[in-house]
Amino acid sequence: MVGYFDTSALVKRYINEDGTEKVRNLFRNVSSIIVAAITKIELASTLKRALIEKRIEKLEYEKIWERIQNDFIDFKIVKFDNDVEDKAIAIIEKYQMNAMDSIQIASFFIINNEKPLFVCCDAKILDVMKKEGIKIINPLNV
Repeated sequence: MVGYFDTSALVKRYINEDGTEKVRNLFRNVSSIIVAAITKIELASTLKRALIEKRIEKLEYEKIWERIQNDFIDFKIVKFDNDVEDKAIAIIEKYQMNAMDSIQIASFFIINNEKPLFVCCDAKILDVMKKEGIKIINPLNV
């Protein structure tokens, strides 16, 4: 079983919050992880915000960032190319998504032939994926 994790779900692997246990269980049960090219950038932003908001301490921030770097060695990363760009623009046209969310969705559709699980916690992305008929796993749902 292959899992495509968008940033809203993947962050739960690194920062304890609602849905963390479900994400960690999914990690134990998938054979590989797929992420969009922008995911590490989004994680960096989310992690820095958690530090600034004092949800994590500096030492924890450094350890989490090192873990992210190590994990990304093993993740399959969907490159941002013309196909992803074209699909992201089509998603924006159809659903009026923001740019980053449209890239997450487009990246999934580019590799959909691999039939990955779509793991996400973002309500707007989940709504679009439901409309597109994609089976989703939301770690916030019990």
